[in-house]
Amino acid sequence: MREALYLLRRLIDAADGDQAKVDFSLSVLSWDSPDRAANIQRMAQSLNLPDEWGHLCYVVDFLLSHRAELLLKAKDGSLSQGEAQCTRDGAEFKSAAKKLLEGTSPEAWRLATGKMDQLFRENANGDYLAFGQMSTLKETLGGYAILPSLAANCLKDSIRTAGFAKGLFDAINVAKKTFTERPIRILYAGCGPFATLAMIVAPFFEKGEVEFTALDVYEASVACANKVAKNLGQADKFKEIKWGDATNYKVKGKRPHIIITETMQSQLLTEPQPQITAELGDQLEDGGIFIPQLVDVNAFAGRTEYSGIRHDPFVSDLEPIGELFKLTPELARLVKDGNGQINMARLTQALTVNKTLPISDRAAELPQLIIQTRVHIFGNEWLTGNTPTGITRRIINELRIFGLVPAQIRFSYIAGQSDDIEVEITDKRENKSNIRLRNLRKGD
Repeated sequence: MREALYLLRRLIDAADGDQAKVDFSLSVLSWDSPDRAANIQRMAQSLNLPDEWGHLCYVVDFLLSHRAELLLKAKDGSLSQGEAQCTRDGAEFKSAAKKLLEGTSPEAWRLATGKMDQLFRENANGDYLAFGQMSTLKETLGGYAILPSLAANCLKDSIRTAGFAKGLFDAINVAKKTFTERPIRILYAGCGPFATLAMIVAPFFEKGEVEFTALDVYEASVACANKVAKNLGQADKFKEIKWGDATNYKVKGKRPHIIITETMQSQLLTEPQPQITAELGDQLEDGGIFIPQLVDVNAFAGRTEYSGIRHDPFVSDLEPIGELFKLTPELARLVKDGNGQINMARLTQALTVNKTLPISDRAAELPQLIIQTRVHIFGNEWLTGNTPTGITRRIINELRIFGLVPAQIRFSYIAGQSDDIEVEITDKRENKSNIRLRNLRKGD
């Protein structure tokens, strides 16, 4: 309602007293022709409104269904300044979100996330400034939840944001076809201070069509996300945004049709994506969708060059060594007891990587050891080692270090807890010492 009122008022104001333009603006309410959206956009251009006001076409149907009330409010100017600001920012946010969801290039996604970041911070009303004073990480079942300031900045990892937002948008539309019940219930675990992924897709669904429950382990993030949702006009799509530790959370009442969590670093180090998946993976409605569907970590031998894009390495040759870890929602069934509680011994065993993998002759000829992450978000949305994002960065180290001829490699770490991977390389030649690499992410 507020968006439509503001846009109509904007048109009238832009007429600057020209009665013909005012009448033309108000005549929007009587247009029933199929091309009314195009007519409105042309009208906005004729009044020299900025290009971003092209989103007028999104509210035409609403305008036409509320003619009498809109005419009265538009004429008497009863729309408040606060409502107008909220409506303008909400419309600009929807326009940026549309560009992200429909975009097909990293540059388009970068521009869209930059605009959304600006609007998020403006509508947080200064709350985000306090994040810089927070320095204590919260431990969640062995992993660490990143600080709100860092979580806010994840939005600007634009390829990653676009992939998850597109995946969530597609999943909601699949769920709408799969389930007759409305609203489609979505649990968003680890939402951060902007509830970013929910906020990106929410403008494209009606109230009652979707219902988000968003959790975060930082109270400051919860307060900020509530404010942002309200100020950008999407609060009615949320059942609640609340404090909660997603590694120890039981759904009450009806189960969600979709669960989404993006709480990871590359190689599934440090952050609690595995622990959250273990807790929530079996709490969906039957036939529901868990996002991401798969995260796996694999080792390769290879040869790298630098592409120049954020200094992410481009791999010109890859030879598989083996899989180190695979995460799917099935983990929940493997680690829980009959009462639905996580058995900590089973969880620790499931997350512990201690694998010795042989090196083929072909792999032994290549100079580098490469450990990379692959994420299947949903449908056609994937992030891979070739995708320059924060969660798919490769770990690269020398494989033939000190002239070593590698025969096998042992990998050791705990997914969701360790902050690095320990590697021990065995030399093929007799009487040669094994080489153990620590601080692999630093190249030491």
